[in-house]
Formats: sequence, C-alpha cells, structure tokens
Amino acid sequence: MAGQILENEVWQSAFAELERALMTEWATTTQPAAQLREKLYDRLQALKDVRGQLETYLATGKLRA
Repeated sequence: MAGQILENEVWQSAFAELERALMTEWATTTQPAAQLREKLYDRLQALKDVRGQLETYLATGKLRA
C-alpha cells in the first residue's frame, strides 16, 4: 500500500506543483523582498521535510527522528 501511495501520480504531481510554485515565486521576488524570499525558502524546506516524513512513515510505519 505504501508503494502505491508514493508512486501515485496525484501524490507526485501535488508535491511537484507545490515545489514548483514556491521556487517560481522565490526566484521572481525583487531585491527589497528579502523577508518574503526568506519566508518562501522556509516554506520550501518545510515542504521537503513533510514529504520526507510522510514517505518514511508510509515505508516504515514510523516517523523520522
């Protein structure tokens, strides 16, 4: 079951689209928007962490430390 979720096109597409949207917004901010860029970077890192946690949990039944 975990493999089916992780390989599901909707699952993969959702994370890819979220990451793409954050990267695009981050890349197109202007110099005075340093605070916004920092916030977008933090959101991107959080997205990666959530994805990793979910993948670990689906594969092992346990959350990463």
